[in-house]
Amino acid sequence: MCTSRLACALTSQEQPGIIDELMTDPTLRRTQDLSCPSCGNSESVMFQDQSKRTYNKMIFFYVCCYCNHLFRDKPLAKPDEDVD
Repeated sequence: MCTSRLACALTSQEQPGIIDELMTDPTLRRTQDLSCPSCGNSESVMFQDQSKRTYNKMIFFYVCCYCNHLFRDKPLAKPDEDVD
Protein backbone atom coordinates (compact mmCIF):
# COMPACT_ATOMS: atom_id res chain seq x y z
CA MET A 1 0.00 0.00 0.00
CA CYS A 2 1.29 3.45 -0.89
CA THR A 3 0.28 6.53 1.05
CA SER A 4 1.34 10.11 0.69
CA ARG A 5 1.31 13.01 3.06
CA LEU A 6 1.07 16.71 2.28
CA ALA A 7 2.26 19.13 4.95
CA CYS A 8 0.77 22.63 4.86
CA ALA A 9 1.84 25.66 6.85
CA LEU A 10 -0.31 28.67 7.63
CA THR A 11 1.09 32.18 7.51
CA SER A 12 -0.53 35.21 9.07
CA GLN A 13 1.30 37.83 7.04
CA GLU A 14 1.29 38.62 3.36
CA GLN A 15 3.73 35.98 2.18
CA PRO A 16 3.34 34.31 -1.18
CA GLY A 17 5.07 31.03 -0.32
CA ILE A 18 7.09 29.22 -2.96
CA ILE A 19 7.67 31.25 -6.11
CA ASP A 20 10.15 29.06 -7.99
CA GLU A 21 9.15 28.48 -11.60
CA LEU A 22 5.88 30.43 -11.33
CA MET A 23 6.66 32.20 -14.58
CA THR A 24 6.28 28.88 -16.41
CA ASP A 25 2.81 28.17 -14.95
CA PRO A 26 0.33 28.53 -17.85
CA THR A 27 -2.64 28.96 -15.49
CA LEU A 28 -1.38 32.23 -13.98
CA ARG A 29 -2.14 35.58 -15.53
CA ARG A 30 0.68 37.50 -17.18
CA THR A 31 0.85 41.27 -17.22
CA GLN A 32 3.03 43.98 -18.68
CA ASP A 33 1.52 46.80 -16.60
CA LEU A 34 4.32 47.06 -14.02
CA SER A 35 8.09 47.17 -14.32
CA CYS A 36 10.18 44.94 -12.07
CA PRO A 37 11.86 47.08 -9.38
CA SER A 38 14.94 44.85 -9.58
CA CYS A 39 15.70 44.61 -13.32
CA GLY A 40 13.15 46.85 -15.07
CA ASN A 41 11.58 44.04 -17.14
CA SER A 42 7.91 44.68 -17.90
CA GLU A 43 6.56 41.10 -18.07
CA SER A 44 5.50 39.40 -14.86
CA VAL A 45 3.20 36.66 -13.59
CA MET A 46 0.61 37.81 -11.09
CA PHE A 47 -1.42 36.10 -8.37
CA GLN A 48 -3.60 37.23 -5.47
CA ASP A 49 -2.73 37.05 -1.77
CA GLN A 50 -4.67 34.16 -0.20
CA SER A 51 -4.34 35.02 3.51
CA LYS A 52 -7.43 35.46 5.67
CA ARG A 53 -7.96 38.49 7.89
CA THR A 54 -10.77 40.69 9.17
CA TYR A 55 -10.30 43.24 6.43
CA ASN A 56 -9.38 41.45 3.22
CA LYS A 57 -7.59 44.01 1.12
CA MET A 58 -6.85 42.77 -2.35
CA ILE A 59 -3.11 42.40 -2.72
CA PHE A 60 -1.48 41.11 -5.88
CA PHE A 61 1.96 39.56 -5.96
CA TYR A 62 4.08 39.70 -9.10
CA VAL A 63 7.02 37.53 -10.13
CA CYS A 64 9.29 38.94 -12.82
CA CYS A 65 9.54 36.61 -15.83
CA TYR A 66 13.16 37.65 -16.40
CA CYS A 67 14.87 37.67 -12.96
CA ASN A 68 12.26 35.85 -10.77
CA HIS A 69 12.09 38.85 -8.40
CA LEU A 70 8.96 38.92 -6.21
CA PHE A 71 7.18 42.24 -5.71
CA ARG A 72 3.66 43.45 -5.01
CA ASP A 73 1.38 46.31 -5.90
CA LYS A 74 0.54 49.10 -3.51
CA PRO A 75 -2.43 48.16 -1.27
CA LEU A 76 -5.60 50.14 -1.79
CA ALA A 77 -7.01 52.31 1.00
CA LYS A 78 -9.65 50.87 3.32
CA PRO A 79 -13.22 51.82 2.35
CA ASP A 80 -13.51 54.28 5.27
CA GLU A 81 -10.26 56.11 4.42
CA ASP A 82 -10.27 59.20 2.22
CA VAL A 83 -8.26 58.96 -0.96
CA ASP A 84 -6.97 62.23 -2.43
